[in-house]
Amino acid sequence: VKFHSTYIITISDQVKFHSTYIITISDQVKFHSTYIITISDQVKFHSTYIIIISDQVKFHSTYIITIGDQVKFHSTYIIIISDQVKFHSTYIIIISDQVKFHSTYIIIISDQVKFH
Repeated sequence: VKFHSTYIITISDQVKFHSTYIITISDQVKFHSTYIITISDQVKFHSTYIIIISDQVKFHSTYIITIGDQVKFHSTYIIIISDQVKFHSTYIIIISDQVKFHSTYIIIISDQVKFH
């Protein structure tokens, strides 16, 4: 039961070694949902991006996740959004950095019954 849902996932990078991107979107009963996930980077080594969005009964939800960086080594990004019964929710997660070594980002948003 999906209505007017838009998923835009863009991965643009150069010179990548041992990179793993896992993006999972699992949802039911969605109305006017927009997911924009952009990963743009250069010169990456041993990078792991895990983005999981699992939700049910969503109305007018907008997720914007942007990761823009250069020269990354041994980086791990884990972004988990798990929620139920959401109305008019907006998540904007922006990670923009340069020259990162052994970086770990864990962002977890888990909630239930959210309005506005």
